[in-house]
Amino acid sequence: MVKLKCPVCDKGNLRKGKIAEAMFGVSLGAFPALICSKCGESFTDEETTRKIQAAAKKKGIWGLGMKTKVTKAGNSLAVRVPKAIADFMDLKQGQEAYIHPEKDKLVIEK
Repeated sequence: MVKLKCPVCDKGNLRKGKIAEAMFGVSLGAFPALICSKCGESFTDEETTRKIQAAAKKKGIWGLGMKTKVTKAGNSLAVRVPKAIADFMDLKQGQEAYIHPEKDKLVIEK
């Protein structure tokens, strides 16, 4: 049996296993993959990737990631929250939120 080397770290061998997939904090289930014994990177085939996408679409989270513009509002900056994300997060006008930086991300929590 030929051992497949990891194309990411080039040190580990790829072995069959299962990976837990999640998107935007929502679990999509466990799926078969090849997993590197050294770095843990995982690789799915085309059919499995389609199943992961189908699971995300079924849960209504496919396509929630999107770009928005930073605008000026008085002396502050403002970021528009797209309707699809507001609906997913059940955000309402006037509701309080906690905002903080996390490395190169801006996190908004309900």
